[in-house]
Amino acid sequence: MYFIRQGENLLKFIIFICIFAAAVLYGIIVRLQLARLRRKHALLQHSGAETANFLDTFTGNITKMGDASEWMNETVRYAGECAEAQAASIFRVEGDFLIAMGVHGPFPSLTEQMSSSYVLSLPKYAFENLRREKIRIGKGPVGVSAAQKKTVFIWNLSLDPDFSDLARSAGSIRSLIAVPLLSGNRVTGVLCLVNNKNDPEAAFSPHQQEVARSLAKRISLVLDIMNVYSNLQEQERISQELAFTRRLQLALMPEEPKMEWGNFHISALAISSKEVSGDYFDFVKLDQNRLLVVVGDASGKGLPACLIMAMTRTYISSYAGRFDTLKQILTGLNEYLRMNTIGEKYITLGCCLLDSKNATIEYACAGHTPMIMHLHRHLREIRPDGPACGIFPDAEYETLCTSIAPGTTLLLYSDGINEALNREDEEFGIERLGNVYREVCERNMDPEEIVAHIKKTVDEYSGNPDSLSDDQTLVAIRYGV
Repeated sequence: MYFIRQGENLLKFIIFICIFAAAVLYGIIVRLQLARLRRKHALLQHSGAETANFLDTFTGNITKMGDASEWMNETVRYAGECAEAQAASIFRVEGDFLIAMGVHGPFPSLTEQMSSSYVLSLPKYAFENLRREKIRIGKGPVGVSAAQKKTVFIWNLSLDPDFSDLARSAGSIRSLIAVPLLSGNRVTGVLCLVNNKNDPEAAFSPHQQEVARSLAKRISLVLDIMNVYSNLQEQERISQELAFTRRLQLALMPEEPKMEWGNFHISALAISSKEVSGDYFDFVKLDQNRLLVVVGDASGKGLPACLIMAMTRTYISSYAGRFDTLKQILTGLNEYLRMNTIGEKYITLGCCLLDSKNATIEYACAGHTPMIMHLHRHLREIRPDGPACGIFPDAEYETLCTSIAPGTTLLLYSDGINEALNREDEEFGIERLGNVYREVCERNMDPEEIVAHIKKTVDEYSGNPDSLSDDQTLVAIRYGV
């Protein structure tokens, strides 16, 4: 009996140890999973910010630069800084060769037997030197990347037996990344980064490698656009340009034209008079309580107006959360557009900040149409002072903040609504818009029905809704408990 009891105790002890070990192992697995999810979340946030910055850089420079080499030099500069590389270059496929399209920093020769110290000491000649070079596809790390459609990473060139010739001719290279630029399954070029800027003697980190791959996808889009400009006939080029801009515009708009924000019910409608629009609306979440509703109307039509709209949307969505007031947002946007556009480029804006916790609204206007408020059968136009963004230095913007009662309805719109013309060239007008708006509010229509009915009434007035003279945007907001 003694031995049986001892055996039972030993068995219980073994079972206890197994359960304890399993619990410890489970805890380790859970912690590892949480750490992996945190890293993934941080990477997604970083990637989103990089995408916004890249779009901001590209749309800003495309409005200022007419020469393709300037586009590419600015793009590769952005890529080199984001990946924290000492030097960077973009090569484009031309036949069986790769030709340098842009360079940042003291990028060394990849083919010629010349002193790398000469190139590094005179970086202003780097691009002229690279432009004369032709790298055959399949030769060297850049050529191999293009031929095999894969990333080539060299952590130490002097120790890499596959590229010993390059190590002798370009001794300034310590670490290198070459990432193919793909359009579908076709290689259009290669992004090449040289030497870790943080530590020239160290290899690029895994994070820097991931940044390079992410940047390559965006740069591929730039090359696609440049190919449109250089290879297609004028009309076809315009069609491709408009198709790209239309995709860009749709990507900038909210996925859904309506939403609920606490007790605020919102619906929007945007109609373009051309293939692309200078109007836009957006819903920008500042925190868990505040939502910024924006309606904008950029100067001009088509592509130039769309690009100003894209710059505005990118700025507001990226930086609005850093400001405390609408006045600060509009002041910052005004200076940003003045510094990053040329000519008479501007945008009018109506910005309504909804606070679901405190049941308040704040409205600011930058040269835009007034917001119309309806409550208890009464209409009130709200139009704080402020010029369009992008024109005047040191512009001042007023705001109006008020509490909001249940049943209040707000209407924001672009001037394509009130300035719609009939066959006698008479405008629809603010007064007529107010009467229609009062009618739909008193019929207790929801925001989606309000914008649809106003649009239908304007179309009937103009007599030809398929031939608009201006873009049209409507946003209706109702507060109810």
